[in-house]
Amino acid sequence: MNYEVVFDVAEAGYRYWWFPAVGFVFVIIGICQLIYVYKNFRSPAVQPAPSNKGFALPIFFTLFSLSWTALVLVITLGDYLELREALDSASVEIVEGKVTNFTPGDDRKHVPESFLVSGQRFEYSWGRVTAGFNQTKPHGGPIRGGLWVRISHVNGEIARLEIAKPENR
Repeated sequence: MNYEVVFDVAEAGYRYWWFPAVGFVFVIIGICQLIYVYKNFRSPAVQPAPSNKGFALPIFFTLFSLSWTALVLVITLGDYLELREALDSASVEIVEGKVTNFTPGDDRKHVPESFLVSGQRFEYSWGRVTAGFNQTKPHGGPIRGGLWVRISHVNGEIARLEIAKPENR
């Protein structure tokens, strides 16, 4: 049987780079706040020794933003690198068969898409940040009931999705 690869984590790359990038914007804002407060406290108009009270909020904001950004980067990049390494080292589980019990995702109701292949359940959502396959039917996803697929996965996270091509007769 011939298959067409419709998702491969290595080919897809690190798709969620924008998630920590958003946090980095807040880190920059926090640093700008710190610079602003520092310059204002050092201005000649302030004669008495300034207190550190003005620094508390910008320091907290910057440290929180930095921590959040680092955590999100570690989680998302780590997920991608682990799934890619598992695929490269062939330490993924491979399931092949017909898609059954297909339930399309519904973003409005926060219902994930799910299906079974050879007794193995797969569930994913377009809104879930993951390195694995998560393209639901409402977002143009290729899965539907009755398809013959081959899935390489790690604990249900899809690293490679292949769909059988129709046989030319």
